[in-house]
Amino acid sequence: MLCGGDTQPTVNELPGSAAVARAVAASVNAIGYTSMVFHASGVKWLAISDAAGHTYSADEKKLRRGDYPFTRPLYIYVNKPPGKPLDPLTLAFLARVLSPEGQEQVSQAGYIPLTVSQRLAAQRAAGLP
Repeated sequence: MLCGGDTQPTVNELPGSAAVARAVAASVNAIGYTSMVFHASGVKWLAISDAAGHTYSADEKKLRRGDYPFTRPLYIYVNKPPGKPLDPLTLAFLARVLSPEGQEQVSQAGYIPLTVSQRLAAQRAAGLP
């Protein structure tokens, strides 16, 4: 994103995504980088262009396809010994997150839920039925 450079000394580093969204909303011509769920009133997603003049806007369809260059998935990391099964509590948590109901909560929180194929692959990887 910084094209191999570093941030300028005048850059405001803030403690979290909500603070970034509030600061951008309060400052004319400000630009911030935060999660899409912190889309605040007075803030809009930035359309960007590449050197060839292709414009990329940020909407759910483009974000899901990975067509907007500044996107990334969120991961859940689990600390378990290799070759050992997940402990029952972690397994129950992952089962809930990867269930249709869990993915509905993901959507209600403002994030993009997994596709059915992504969800099924994650369930298999976790050893869920």
